[in-house]
Amino acid sequence: MSLCIADITGLPGRPKTPMGVRKMLKRLGVPVRQVGKRFEFELADLPEDVQNEWRRRMCEEHHLDPGEHDDAAHVALERAPVSVRERAHDNALKLMFVAKMEAVGATWPEIEKEGKAKFGRFPSRNTVKGWKDKTDGVAPANWAPALAPAWKGGERDEPTPEAWASLVNRMNLSGKNGTGFPLKHAHKQVAKEAAAKGWTWPPYHTIRRRWNDMDPIARLVAEVGEERATALLTLRLPQTAEGMAAMDMVDGDGREFKVRVRWPDGTVGCPWVVAFADRRTRKTVGWAVGKSENSDVTEAAILHMCETHGRPQKVGFDNGSAFNSQRIAGGLTPAYRTKQTRKPDWAVPGVLKIIGAELRNKGVGAKTSNLQENVWSHLRHVDNDPRFHGAQRPGPNDPTPPNGEPVPLEVFEAVLAEAIHDLNTATDNRVKGLLKGESRAEAFERLLKGNRRRVLADFHRRRLAMTWKLKTVREDGRIAFDGGLFGDHTTQREMLRHVGKKVLVGFNPKDFDAPAMVCHWEDETRRGSLFLEELPAVAPTRHGSTEGRRAAATEKQRVRQLVRKFRAAHPEADVAKLREAALDAIGATDAIRRPETGVVELHTDSGFKAAEPGEGAAEVSYLTEERLRNFIEATESQLASR
Repeated sequence: MSLCIADITGLPGRPKTPMGVRKMLKRLGVPVRQVGKRFEFELADLPEDVQNEWRRRMCEEHHLDPGEHDDAAHVALERAPVSVRERAHDNALKLMFVAKMEAVGATWPEIEKEGKAKFGRFPSRNTVKGWKDKTDGVAPANWAPALAPAWKGGERDEPTPEAWASLVNRMNLSGKNGTGFPLKHAHKQVAKEAAAKGWTWPPYHTIRRRWNDMDPIARLVAEVGEERATALLTLRLPQTAEGMAAMDMVDGDGREFKVRVRWPDGTVGCPWVVAFADRRTRKTVGWAVGKSENSDVTEAAILHMCETHGRPQKVGFDNGSAFNSQRIAGGLTPAYRTKQTRKPDWAVPGVLKIIGAELRNKGVGAKTSNLQENVWSHLRHVDNDPRFHGAQRPGPNDPTPPNGEPVPLEVFEAVLAEAIHDLNTATDNRVKGLLKGESRAEAFERLLKGNRRRVLADFHRRRLAMTWKLKTVREDGRIAFDGGLFGDHTTQREMLRHVGKKVLVGFNPKDFDAPAMVCHWEDETRRGSLFLEELPAVAPTRHGSTEGRRAAATEKQRVRQLVRKFRAAHPEADVAKLREAALDAIGATDAIRRPETGVVELHTDSGFKAAEPGEGAAEVSYLTEERLRNFIEATESQLASR
């Protein structure tokens, strides 16, 4: 029960001023809290003699004789929980108030009215009758112990460890699909198991109290699951766009509009729109329409953004396959769908790498971090625009719309463009960081001043239009593709550095006569980087044409002149010097020894016979028919093996 300084000021033997009472409480170590201008404390924190003096004062104020103080009853009350003691003293004080009002002849309605005005919550007439029965024959000084709520006290029943482990396991194994599995049902299941196995299993309120006393993290994991608990316990840092400039970062996302559209090829379907919003100003800076959320529509939206507002520094996407595909994120490191990054051709530059933008992936379902999700909420009214009357696609719980024709694609694009323009120019928004009365478009221009707009150059447009293939450089420094050749005398020297190696070559799929672009590939440190911006296509000539002969003669003369620049000035003199140096390098002891040979004479009667040994001649050797036959067979065998 809470008391204030004035309640114990002037008690017998106690200070008679509020400041003196505060000093006394501080000396006694009684916790005091300030509530507004009041200083409050708990009755149970006061010494026993001060509590008794306060109860005696309450009895006197209510014109009651305190009677004899029951020490045993009050000692038992002090062993009760704090909530029980507070409730007991509050009940006793209210019963004293009722006794005082009844002493002056007040009726119950008057007592109830005054009691509610003084205490706020006041018991009913039947409750007061029950209190009177409990305090019949009890001195007013002992009413608090007599009116204490029923408290059994004693030790709590503890469940058997096996039973408690069974409850925790059931909660951990329960489904986490949102509806959850109530602890009460788990308690009932364990109660059946405990009865069969002889375990001690307390009632539900005891188990609930113990469950709430568990480690809060362990309890949360058991109730909502590991993934949900991880999301709830993650202390995410607050993010702000303050200090960012326009186009420092954009967020992209796709949405299907529930409007049936007729496409130029005659088919009918609901359009998908991929759009980008500037992170700083939330202005929609680029968008494109397609039949589905794919990489082609995403690329078209990026090009529209770059053409109208410049190239962004960073681009934020979620885990969509269209946004993290090789065509968009090639050469970068997305946080999702990383299996495709292990493909050999993943280093082929995608759209983001070509325009020089970083990829920042958002968490799955993190609507607060993907700004474009917020923009879609402002454009959802486009689905029900009256200009699409009869063309809306109903949802599962929507009424069937009247029969109508799908709208042309041009009409949908016009309505969407109007809605985006109205959103960008509206001044009644509550976007953080915008000045009062400032639109998103005005804020974009204001925050773009002083920053150089990163325009989309012709080089970027050429590279974005390319189809990239891995090709091996030929010995003459050219590339063969689709029956044609790429490379001439202006690129030969650079391409010869990569002879026999694979390079990444970009071709214009709409014009194979246009120059190609060449990037490094085998060097992992420079893979995907451009080293030749233009590799000209070779124009073929007709067989036997004069033009072809002239071109061949000119090329032959060019190569001869090129090679002659690197030949030796006096090759004969250089060869003679090398031969002399070789002879000088051989010493007398290293001289090569050769056997002396004789002249072979043919004797038809006895086979081949060497000449008679003479001066300086070798010893005579005879070739028999068997030796000659073996020689011929060995020679034929060597020739056959070649």
